[in-house]
Parts: sequence; C-alpha cells; structure tokens
Amino acid sequence: MGEGMADTINMKGVTSIEEFDEYCHYVAGLVGIGLTDMFIAYGEKAELLNKEGQSGTGKDAERKSLSNLMGLFLQKTNIIRDLAEDIDENRAFWPSEVFQRFGIEKVEELKDAKNIKAAVHTLNALVTNALSQAVDSLEYMTKIKDPKIFSFCAIPQVMAIATLNEIYNNRDVMKKNVKIRKGLTCRILLHSKDINAVKSMFCYFAKEIERKIPCNDPSAEETRKICKEIRVKCEDKVESEGFGVFKTTALMSIIGGLVYYAVSNRSWLASNLSSLGLKQTPATQ
Repeated sequence: MGEGMADTINMKGVTSIEEFDEYCHYVAGLVGIGLTDMFIAYGEKAELLNKEGQSGTGKDAERKSLSNLMGLFLQKTNIIRDLAEDIDENRAFWPSEVFQRFGIEKVEELKDAKNIKAAVHTLNALVTNALSQAVDSLEYMTKIKDPKIFSFCAIPQVMAIATLNEIYNNRDVMKKNVKIRKGLTCRILLHSKDINAVKSMFCYFAKEIERKIPCNDPSAEETRKICKEIRVKCEDKVESEGFGVFKTTALMSIIGGLVYYAVSNRSWLASNLSSLGLKQTPATQ
C-alpha cells in the first residue's frame, strides 16, 4: 500500500482502463484485502473470500481476488459520481482513453454543454465497467457467514449499485455530485441483513438500469449483457421474492426518513414538539 501511495500521490488522472483498475486497487482494493484478512482472523474462510473473480484487468492473484474486486466496485462508483467536484479541484480519474473514444480531448471538456452527448456516452461506458464488478461483489458476499461482517460489507455494496442506477445516463453528473435519496439510504440500511435481501436489491437496480439503456448508446449491448449477468446471479431469490424488499417496507422507510430528518434538524424537532404542547427531554435535545 505504501508503494501504491507513493506512485499515485501526485496523480491527476489515468489514461487507460488498466490504469483505472490499478489506481482503484491501491486506494480501495487493498483496503478490501486488508479487511478480508481481519474477517479471516475472526473465522471466515480464506479460500472462499480470496478466490479468483471474473472481472477486472489484474494479472496476479491479489488483483484477481474477490476481496480486491469488491473494493474496485466501490471506488469506481465514487470516481464516476464525483466527476464535477474532482474537475473543480483539478483532478479527475475518468480514463482518458474512454472519453477520447467519443471525441473529447481533455477531461474538463466533459462539463461543456456542447459535449453533453459524448459526455453521457463516456459516463455510460464507465458505469458499465463498474457494473462488471457487481457479480464478483455478490459472490464475495455469498461466502460471508458472520451476520455483522455481512452487513458491514453489504451496505456500501448495495449503496454502490443504487448510486450507479442513479447516475446512469444522467447528464447532471457533469454538473454536480449526484447522490441517492435519503429515504432509499434508510431502506438499504434497514434491509442489508442477509444475502437474499441483498440479491433482491441488486436485481432491482440492475433491472432499473436495463430499463434506462438508450437504444443508440455505444455501450448498450455490453450494459444489457452485464445487467443480465447480475440478474442471473440473483435469479434464485428473485423468483421467490422479486421486489418484495421495496414493496413491503414503505412505512419503515417513512419512519426511518422522519427520524433521520428530525435528528439532523433539531430546530424542526423542537418547534414541532412545542406545537404539540410538549417539551424536549435530554434524549431529544
């Protein structure tokens, strides 16, 4: 990790998908590998969590491992989502070979309104690349036995695919940091408890992305292929539950959203308690 930090500390961007994967390996894949070593120390099976995945451009066992690819899935999502903010801070890690394929020479040109078509094509190509790690992410989670470790891993993974669904084909990514809604965040937090629920959510978001694929998008065929692979990976659960996780939790989502809003907006809480003739207790202050 130290060598990787030294190699990347002055980087402002990457040129190829191979460099993209290597950068993500150093900043997130190694974190996944380190956490996996901790999980193994607590009883998880090394041979299962460190088995070879199917995605990525890595050449050695470490870079091909599920634990590394799980980290890549998270980091790529963050990099794609943060484009506008990163350009403003004079850095951006969208691989230049991808946006140059669509006629854009410099990364900052992605924010120019006249280049929006090429920018969205670039966005969709990179979302598709990130989605290629989703099946390996699911495979990693199927091997975890401890419920607490599972939730620790599952929540950010589900948030990642939810974010990819939010930013796919979304031109707002060129202007601002696009995030999932707070209510959806609450649902993910509430339901990322077991692999069946996680599979249902992954399948749901894969179908949502598939539904939005433009017919004329250059990456359309590859995006459909990867979304299908995700659905097939989740198929056994979808047959029994489908979108049940999202259909049966409306009340809990509303309650969760209200609690989140109240805690983060205490003046709102105080005024509403006052209107009801109630006073704040130490627990609500």
